Amino acid sequence: MTILKSYLQTIGDSQMDLYTGALSIAQISGDILNFINTTLLIDKGSYIKYIHEHNDHYKITILDGSEWILREGLDSERYIHFHPARYSPNTIRIKANTLKSLIAAHIIHKNHVGLPEINQVRSEILQLAPLKQLSPDIGISKHLLLLHSFSSIATTDYEITAV
Repeated sequence: MTILKSYLQTIGDSQMDLYTGALSIAQISGDILNFINTTLLIDKGSYIKYIHEHNDHYKITILDGSEWILREGLDSERYIHFHPARYSPNTIRIKANTLKSLIAAHIIHKNHVGLPEINQVRSEILQLAPLKQLSPDIGISKHLLLLHSFSSIATTDYEITAV
């Protein structure tokens, strides 16, 4: 449980946009690298200069219409960082505690996730207040079915190395 809690803490405390489109990580990365290569940002110096000239982030649209933010990565070897743009097509906006609750409940309870299971992980792992009910189309309930439709949980916040 301690390992799970430490991984969940890396999600943060705010909200984020998760990609829900049909493209694979490889396809998204390929579209982004194609943009980088066609804009002649093929080396670290030119990429970082370009990003800094655009207020430290740059928004691009890829093949499926989703929008992605390019930033400078924290790792000097993996200097290209990207994540879905806020309210982009093919994304959902989700609060961090909602996502943490859903991930923990899904990992521990598999496909049997309801109010008791969510409240168990909220109190025992996340030290969050329990929910009184699961209301359709609001908060956790809204995202519960989406989580069940994923065969595995994957993050959409990656850093890649341009080739």
